[in-house]
Amino acid sequence: MKHFRILLPLLVLAMALSGCGSKSPEPYTFNVNDRTIHIYPESGTIVDGLDVYTYTRTENANGDIHYKIIYPNGGHFNWYKTKSGGYGGADGVNENLYLSGNTLVWALEAGEPEKKVGSPILGLILMALGAWHIISPESVFYLSRGWMFRSAEPSDFYLTMVRVSGGAFAVLGLVACLI
Repeated sequence: MKHFRILLPLLVLAMALSGCGSKSPEPYTFNVNDRTIHIYPESGTIVDGLDVYTYTRTENANGDIHYKIIYPNGGHFNWYKTKSGGYGGADGVNENLYLSGNTLVWALEAGEPEKKVGSPILGLILMALGAWHIISPESVFYLSRGWMFRSAEPSDFYLTMVRVSGGAFAVLGLVACLI
């Protein structure tokens, strides 16, 4: 049981840290207008089998996103996506020869990974709190209620419930870290 008390928090911490890292974006593929397009986020390129486009995606502090797509002929398409909509247009692009800028932006947005909304710091705090509840439920009792009474001893049921709540805190911390 003593080894379990030491290994469980370390295991939970290792799981949390492995889930909190960021991965480089993976390439993805779409079929559009009878063409298969491959998007490579790491290099900022789009390949449709015939042509190669380059793109940049920038986001400002307000969450507004700017896509700039450079076509094989040197023309470009700019799209500004705001919380209330979007606007933009092409300059020097023959959309009869190439995929439209709107189609390319749609493919870029459709393939973007969902943003994480969890908090790794909150997750680590919850996991540490859970580990404390699991490892030392007696100290949780004395800090919460035991200090009010002389010679108070927690019941076995209370200690079990503190450990169960510690497990719940650890799981919630892991979820907060992974989402």
